[in-house]
Amino acid sequence: MRSSSKTENPNTKPPASIYRLRIGGRLPANWEDRLGCLRIVHEEESEPLCQTTLVGPVQDQSDLLGVLNTLHELRLPLLLVEAMNLETILT
Repeated sequence: MRSSSKTENPNTKPPASIYRLRIGGRLPANWEDRLGCLRIVHEEESEPLCQTTLVGPVQDQSDLLGVLNTLHELRLPLLLVEAMNLETILT
């Protein structure tokens, strides 16, 4: 029998990972709630080169897939998906 000083709760979720997604096109700022509360940043204002970056916590792969499916349904080209580590976030 193993004894542990730490009690593990099976219902505790692991911490969310921070993701950066870049898409071609422009999303309205009010879409943050629809995309799992990812922060929306518009990179380029000129229309042919307009890109939107989404940054924020994604709880798990299921949540990430939900965001990707939403972008796919909107027919927005996906340019980048990046799981960010602490060094990337601070630079």
